[in-house]
Amino acid sequence: MQKILVIPSWYPPDGGQFFQDHAEALAEAGFEVDILVNRIIGLSKLRFSELSSLKRFQVSDVNGTRLVRSFYLKWPKNELLNIRKWADSTLRLFQKYEHSFGKPDIILAHSSIWAGYAASLIAAGSGIPYIITEHRSRFTGLTAEAKSLVRDAYHPLLKKAFRGASRIITVSDAMQASIRQFTSGDQEILTIPNLVDTGYFIPLTDRQRDPLVILSIGRLEHEKGMDLVIQAFGRLVNDIPGTSLRIVGKGSQESRLRTLASQVSGRDSIHFLGKLSPGQLLEEFHQAKILAVASRYEAFGVVFIEAMSTGLPVLAARSGGPDTFVTETAGQLVESDSVSAVYDGLKYIYDHYDDYDPASIRQYVEDHFSKEAVMRKYTGLIREICDDKG
Repeated sequence: MQKILVIPSWYPPDGGQFFQDHAEALAEAGFEVDILVNRIIGLSKLRFSELSSLKRFQVSDVNGTRLVRSFYLKWPKNELLNIRKWADSTLRLFQKYEHSFGKPDIILAHSSIWAGYAASLIAAGSGIPYIITEHRSRFTGLTAEAKSLVRDAYHPLLKKAFRGASRIITVSDAMQASIRQFTSGDQEILTIPNLVDTGYFIPLTDRQRDPLVILSIGRLEHEKGMDLVIQAFGRLVNDIPGTSLRIVGKGSQESRLRTLASQVSGRDSIHFLGKLSPGQLLEEFHQAKILAVASRYEAFGVVFIEAMSTGLPVLAARSGGPDTFVTETAGQLVESDSVSAVYDGLKYIYDHYDDYDPASIRQYVEDHFSKEAVMRKYTGLIREICDDKG
């Protein structure tokens, strides 16, 4: 049995549930899967009382995988130093892991920033091949904001990470052009999408259009476009009385978004729900009639395929990842950064609600984004690399 070491750039409880789901799917596909998590903790935000609960090498078995946890204390206001020190810390964590559990056959690093860079350091000393799967929305390069997040100071580290990889995977085609500048030129970049557990995100047996409940999910940050959805809702509620908007997520823009919500029509029907558990999220999908997420740039958008797995029609803005899979049969793909476009798209879905067949929407997800569909691609690729290694 081939052993895969997964190194995520972030991991629950700090987001990244899809990394855990992906690792568990690899284990179900017949690989031995270990996960190496070097959690970043801000030194300025750490309470002294919490220090005693932190452990440098904590091992547990989780759903068929071995999870190895440690932590890195981040120093304030020195990002480049922290990047290098975190990567060095991850290298030392790997060495302790290897001493305890042996050498993996291959490393899967989720995102070049910065698990991919850490994997390049590990590979330099061990010869272990590694794959980078890129998830960062900034690599779409679709807006000035996205481009600014790939700082010039990052370029040498990104080149080292990508050029040393045996394979580069992006979760959508939207990132490939931006990433190409960091590769050796002849490296192939593959697209393998994110996955969804279709056995968990099951459909509602009978979903009626009215009353209209719009669900929007995402970090409450500018790039997620929640402001556009709130303003579009303020127009739509005048046309469709009784409509409500339910917003899931937390973020730095929450206060501003709450203020905006208090200024639009239907303000009393806008509900901020915070961060929800998977079970609570499934309940929201079942209560909703439309999922609307108007990101300004998006690497993929797992929330769309989770919603579609339940048969829910969706609205997305042209933002990169969703452009390739939000089809006319699944919902509406609208112009980016436009309140009017979001309004028009929502109104269209409502007016043509019976045209969106839940079974067809779900079948599309099962065919392209189920664990079985995505793991077939990863399984073939991983075995090919391991066979090449000899």
